[in-house]
Amino acid sequence: MADSLLNLKEMCTKQFWLCVTSDFFGCFFFVFIAAGSAIRMDPDNPPSVLHMALSAGLTVSTVVMATFHTSGGLVNPALTVGFVVARKISILRGVFYFSVQVVGGICLIFFKHTLKKVIFLQFIFIFLL
Repeated sequence: MADSLLNLKEMCTKQFWLCVTSDFFGCFFFVFIAAGSAIRMDPDNPPSVLHMALSAGLTVSTVVMATFHTSGGLVNPALTVGFVVARKISILRGVFYFSVQVVGGICLIFFKHTLKKVIFLQFIFIFLL
Protein backbone atom coordinates (compact mmCIF):
# COMPACT_ATOMS: atom_id res chain seq x y z
CA MET A 1 0.00 0.00 0.00
CA ALA A 2 2.75 2.45 0.93
CA ASP A 3 4.63 1.62 -2.26
CA SER A 4 1.59 2.45 -4.39
CA LEU A 5 1.13 5.77 -2.59
CA LEU A 6 4.75 6.86 -2.92
CA ASN A 7 5.64 4.93 -6.08
CA LEU A 8 9.35 5.76 -6.03
CA LYS A 9 9.97 3.86 -9.27
CA GLU A 10 8.02 6.42 -11.31
CA MET A 11 10.53 9.12 -10.36
CA CYS A 12 13.12 7.40 -12.55
CA THR A 13 11.06 7.63 -15.72
CA LYS A 14 11.28 10.22 -18.46
CA GLN A 15 7.47 10.56 -18.48
CA PHE A 16 7.46 11.64 -14.82
CA TRP A 17 9.91 14.49 -15.44
CA LEU A 18 8.04 15.50 -18.59
CA CYS A 19 4.88 15.79 -16.49
CA VAL A 20 6.65 17.83 -13.81
CA THR A 21 8.16 20.18 -16.41
CA SER A 22 4.81 20.52 -18.14
CA ASP A 23 3.18 21.49 -14.85
CA PHE A 24 5.88 24.09 -14.17
CA PHE A 25 5.43 25.81 -17.51
CA GLY A 26 1.65 25.42 -17.42
CA CYS A 27 1.40 27.20 -14.08
CA PHE A 28 3.97 29.80 -15.16
CA PHE A 29 2.10 30.73 -18.34
CA PHE A 30 -1.32 30.64 -16.68
CA VAL A 31 -0.30 33.11 -13.99
CA PHE A 32 1.74 35.18 -16.47
CA ILE A 33 -1.18 35.76 -18.81
CA ALA A 34 -3.94 35.92 -16.19
CA ALA A 35 -2.05 38.36 -13.95
CA GLY A 36 -0.70 40.26 -16.92
CA SER A 37 -4.20 40.93 -18.18
CA ALA A 38 -4.91 42.99 -15.07
CA ILE A 39 -2.02 45.36 -15.74
CA ARG A 40 -2.50 48.45 -17.86
CA MET A 41 -0.09 51.21 -18.73
CA ASP A 42 -2.83 53.81 -18.18
CA PRO A 43 -3.80 53.91 -14.48
CA ASP A 44 -6.83 56.09 -15.25
CA ASN A 45 -8.34 53.39 -17.47
CA PRO A 46 -8.14 50.05 -15.57
CA PRO A 47 -9.20 46.82 -17.28
CA SER A 48 -12.81 45.78 -16.84
CA VAL A 49 -13.91 42.76 -14.84
CA LEU A 50 -15.12 41.15 -18.06
CA HIS A 51 -11.70 41.62 -19.66
CA MET A 52 -9.91 39.97 -16.72
CA ALA A 53 -12.47 37.15 -16.43
CA LEU A 54 -12.29 36.31 -20.13
CA SER A 55 -8.51 36.36 -20.21
CA ALA A 56 -8.23 34.15 -17.10
CA GLY A 57 -10.86 31.71 -18.36
CA LEU A 58 -9.42 31.41 -21.84
CA THR A 59 -5.92 31.12 -20.45
CA VAL A 60 -6.75 28.33 -18.02
CA SER A 61 -8.64 26.40 -20.69
CA THR A 62 -5.76 26.75 -23.14
CA VAL A 63 -3.11 25.76 -20.60
CA VAL A 64 -5.14 22.78 -19.39
CA MET A 65 -5.64 21.63 -22.98
CA ALA A 66 -1.90 21.99 -23.61
CA THR A 67 -0.82 20.08 -20.50
CA PHE A 68 -3.67 17.56 -20.16
CA HIS A 69 -2.02 14.83 -22.23
CA THR A 70 1.15 14.90 -20.11
CA SER A 71 0.29 15.87 -16.53
CA GLY A 72 -3.48 15.84 -16.48
CA GLY A 73 -3.85 19.61 -16.67
CA LEU A 74 -3.28 20.24 -12.97
CA VAL A 75 -2.05 23.83 -13.14
CA ASN A 76 -3.49 24.77 -9.75
CA PRO A 77 -1.90 23.56 -6.48
CA ALA A 78 -5.38 23.22 -4.93
CA LEU A 79 -6.35 20.73 -7.67
CA THR A 80 -3.15 18.81 -7.05
CA VAL A 81 -3.89 18.50 -3.32
CA GLY A 82 -7.42 17.38 -4.14
CA PHE A 83 -6.16 14.69 -6.50
CA VAL A 84 -3.68 13.44 -3.87
CA VAL A 85 -6.40 13.30 -1.19
CA ALA A 86 -8.72 11.46 -3.60
CA ARG A 87 -5.79 9.11 -4.45
CA LYS A 88 -6.01 9.84 -8.17
CA ILE A 89 -2.25 10.57 -8.24
CA SER A 90 0.54 9.28 -6.00
CA ILE A 91 1.82 11.30 -3.05
CA LEU A 92 5.26 11.63 -4.67
CA ARG A 93 3.77 12.95 -7.91
CA GLY A 94 1.54 15.31 -5.93
CA VAL A 95 4.46 16.69 -3.93
CA PHE A 96 6.47 17.30 -7.10
CA TYR A 97 3.51 18.86 -8.92
CA PHE A 98 2.69 21.11 -5.97
CA SER A 99 6.34 22.17 -5.63
CA VAL A 100 6.86 23.04 -9.28
CA GLN A 101 3.55 24.90 -9.44
CA VAL A 102 4.58 27.10 -6.50
CA VAL A 103 8.10 27.53 -7.93
CA GLY A 104 6.55 28.43 -11.30
CA GLY A 105 4.58 31.22 -9.65
CA ILE A 106 7.67 32.47 -7.80
CA CYS A 107 9.76 32.41 -10.99
CA LEU A 108 7.03 34.43 -12.64
CA ILE A 109 7.35 37.14 -9.99
CA PHE A 110 11.08 37.48 -10.70
CA PHE A 111 10.48 37.34 -14.45
CA LYS A 112 7.82 40.08 -14.37
CA HIS A 113 9.95 42.23 -12.07
CA THR A 114 12.94 41.90 -14.42
CA LEU A 115 10.77 42.43 -17.50
CA LYS A 116 9.30 45.57 -15.97
CA LYS A 117 12.80 46.99 -15.36
CA VAL A 118 13.94 46.09 -18.88
CA ILE A 119 10.89 47.72 -20.49
CA PHE A 120 11.35 50.80 -18.33
CA LEU A 121 15.05 51.05 -19.27
CA GLN A 122 14.24 50.61 -22.95
CA PHE A 123 11.62 53.35 -22.70
CA ILE A 124 14.15 55.71 -21.05
CA PHE A 125 16.81 54.80 -23.62
CA ILE A 126 14.44 55.45 -26.56
CA PHE A 127 13.20 58.66 -24.95
CA LEU A 128 16.76 59.95 -24.51
CA LEU A 129 17.63 59.27 -28.16
